[in-house]
Amino acid sequence: MKHLRIYGAILAVVCFYITYLNIARGKNSFEIFVFVVMFLFSIAMYFLHLKVSKDMMKNTLAIHNGIIPESIFRFGENTITFEEGKTFMEFDYSQIKRIYELKKLYVLMIGKQNGIIIRKDSFSVGTFHKFKEFIGRKCKNIKK
Repeated sequence: MKHLRIYGAILAVVCFYITYLNIARGKNSFEIFVFVVMFLFSIAMYFLHLKVSKDMMKNTLAIHNGIIPESIFRFGENTITFEEGKTFMEFDYSQIKRIYELKKLYVLMIGKQNGIIIRKDSFSVGTFHKFKEFIGRKCKNIKK
């Protein structure tokens, strides 16, 4: 989503500039129309994440009867378990393909599209630093 927003912003600026130049030079109306449509499309690309986030929240509320459930992750010796309301999943550490460390989050990517997002300040047992060491031991050959 981050890259899509960046591309949308760049495309919006370029289209706006080209539209402005076409209007200033008195180009034909079809050319101006094309760049106006592209400008509007790029603005839509920039704000697409808001729609996606809203839809994800609606789905979560629908699945869990209008309640936002607590997500519980347990990191065992061989597996990671995830519980959220009635949903239960289990992952092996070998399924983690990449690790991203952000300012307030730590992301364990399971494949290219799915990830476990962990807030650094959300540990009820242990600390983030101990967790990071633990994951480092379990996932030695992973890109960080």
